[in-house]
Amino acid sequence: MEMNQIMTNAKSMNQETMNENIINLLKEDIECVHLFLDDYDIPRADKNGILSMIGRIKKLVEKADGTFFG
Repeated sequence: MEMNQIMTNAKSMNQETMNENIINLLKEDIECVHLFLDDYDIPRADKNGILSMIGRIKKLVEKADGTFFG
């Protein structure tokens, strides 16, 4: 394998590794938000089905009645 091909492969692998790391960090962030909302007893689903993260955050704001965000 010539040097140019080795360098191209290395760059590609580095980009893939960076992308995997970013994806893993985002997954961790999402899980942390879910755990935070769980701590405040915000349901993951309601009568209409599973709530999105934004839906859960809206429920938190409603529950807080303005006191949580000042």
